[in-house]
Amino acid sequence: MPRTPTNARYFSTRYERTGTRFLIYPQLKTLKGFDEPELVYVDAAPGTIRSGPQDDGIYVVDAENKISYDDSGTWPPYAGPRHPPAEPDSFGHFDHITPKDTEFSSATVFATIRLVLTIWEHYLGRKVRWYFRDTYPRLEVIPRVLLEKNAVSKFGYIECGFKNPKTRFGPYCQNFDVVAHEAGHIILKDVIGNPPYRTVAFRAHEEAAADLVAMIALLHFKSVVRHLLQETKGNLYSVNVLSRTGELSKATQIRKSFNNKTMSNAKWDANPDDYKYQLAAPFTGGAFDVF
Repeated sequence: MPRTPTNARYFSTRYERTGTRFLIYPQLKTLKGFDEPELVYVDAAPGTIRSGPQDDGIYVVDAENKISYDDSGTWPPYAGPRHPPAEPDSFGHFDHITPKDTEFSSATVFATIRLVLTIWEHYLGRKVRWYFRDTYPRLEVIPRVLLEKNAVSKFGYIECGFKNPKTRFGPYCQNFDVVAHEAGHIILKDVIGNPPYRTVAFRAHEEAAADLVAMIALLHFKSVVRHLLQETKGNLYSVNVLSRTGELSKATQIRKSFNNKTMSNAKWDANPDDYKYQLAAPFTGGAFDVF
């Protein structure tokens, strides 16, 4: 008989017998239907994920009042003041850490990155290797920094800011789409490389592809699939929870995959950091149409 291929299925069931428990918001908790965090299982035996959380590939440091590496001109490892780490319970799980706990940011950002890696290692058929592994053997993750951007993924680290850095409202480390997108950058650099000089077109492709990495990962939440089908009645060719990347409210999001952008109407901007998103939109929209 032909062998039935394994399926990654849902984050809430795939590793429930062998994995480590965490709580995650699939979408912002202020959005209807996502006001409660979802129990997920990371593909790691209870007790193997240590205080931080950390494992052999990722470590989280909840830095205190940290300026982003970009703004400070520094690089990992972070050695400054920090909040207490997220600790596992006596059974090795982290689902006792709830949104009211300071440590929730650390626990949820770690789990998000691990889940996205697991999904894409399943599809790639191999482990993802850090493209910076010769310098940094592990990925450093800072869940909360004073950052104007939503989040940043660079050589050896991921940092997440706030929707409002002044008031520290809306930590992006709790936004699954945002964190999954940044993890997508790291996955892509292993798959397609990280050339020393990246053209604007290359950077645009990377932004679009990272959105697609996050989009596919999001479909592994049972609650998201249920919400998506109820919302669209099966017509995915619409504005919906899947096509709105990084939802910030009922009416706003960071980017829309369901769009009518073309190369001819991509708005030019002399700043490549701005133009790459304009140039990415036609690719993202085309890929979403195919999906």
